[in-house]
Amino acid sequence: MISPMLVLVAALAAAAAPDAGPRGGRPAATPVNIIDGADDRDSLLVLGPTLGLSPTEIARIRTVTGFVGCLSPSPSLGAGALFLTDRQVLTAAHILFEPSGRRRSRCFFRTQAPSPETVDLVVEGGGARFGAERPKAGSAADFAVVQLARPIAGALPFPPLAAAPAAGERLVVVTAHPAGMAREVDKAVPVVQGCTVRRALAPRSPDGAATFRTDCDATGSSSGGLNLVRTGDGLRVAGITVSTGPWRNPRLVGAPYSEKAGSLTVALAAAGAITAAGRALAAAPPVAAAPPRPLAVEGPAPPGASALTTAPAHPAGQPGATGQSPTRQGSARQGAAPQGAAGPPQPAPTDHRRALGLGLDSTYAPSRPPLQPWAPQP
Repeated sequence: MISPMLVLVAALAAAAAPDAGPRGGRPAATPVNIIDGADDRDSLLVLGPTLGLSPTEIARIRTVTGFVGCLSPSPSLGAGALFLTDRQVLTAAHILFEPSGRRRSRCFFRTQAPSPETVDLVVEGGGARFGAERPKAGSAADFAVVQLARPIAGALPFPPLAAAPAAGERLVVVTAHPAGMAREVDKAVPVVQGCTVRRALAPRSPDGAATFRTDCDATGSSSGGLNLVRTGDGLRVAGITVSTGPWRNPRLVGAPYSEKAGSLTVALAAAGAITAAGRALAAAPPVAAAPPRPLAVEGPAPPGASALTTAPAHPAGQPGATGQSPTRQGSARQGAAPQGAAGPPQPAPTDHRRALGLGLDSTYAPSRPPLQPWAPQP
């Protein structure tokens, strides 16, 4: 039997390799936006202490943050974190939607603790709160708070700031594993960076989140990355990463921060609309996870994606190389486990190899960026 962790590491390593370029003979693209010089991102275990993170905070980050992905109808992968409770996750909504606006299914959250947990996300039946019915990627509505099929036992989410961060505030940004980083980082450990809020904007509508613009580096799978700030009461959630500049423009590699040129990263503030959505979901009764639907894609990988994006095709009823059916039969549930109780057995992490093999978030296609491209706004 293939080791689940070996499959995960191999899948992410293949996905992080340089893109061969879209069909039509165009040259390979460099994954950017790398702002103000070199790529400053590194492993939480390496960079965390230099950013002022204590061993207790590092362990807590690994317990509450991780991968967010979906399997069907096309794979997607980004980042997310527990939010307000141990049974709901905050992430970028576009990870959970097809570019057409169709909602994805078979979505999951996987922590990066030393003993990681993989738990299904309840995206249907009232188990999620989105910024809009069909959130536009990179917009002020590009957020989702989603119920987990069971709690993450012992996890303590970081509380949100009471107000949006101000220009000049220092950030610690945590991402599961962005593609195309300058440094080689263990895929089982979160990636962090210290960076700065450069400009903060008020929400444009009562239902929208406030946005802030940063000089944080961002490449594929950076969507949903947790933006933390340190206060007198400890670390607090400032927001999540949702978009960046033109990632296929090599002139922006290391370019100075510039909103006009698109050398910037955009995040949504947790205070306000996002916190209200999280509180509403936490107050609602837990929703039972729906039985899994058959995977929409089997056999060859989509054009431009890693060969590990899709599971191998197998005759009906026969298990795959990991000893489990590609339809992930073990994840069906009649109902969610009660708060604090042990949940039902979780599927092996290799059940999610199709999404993890992509290594880019849900806006990825051979000819489009891994994050919503930046468009200047007034």
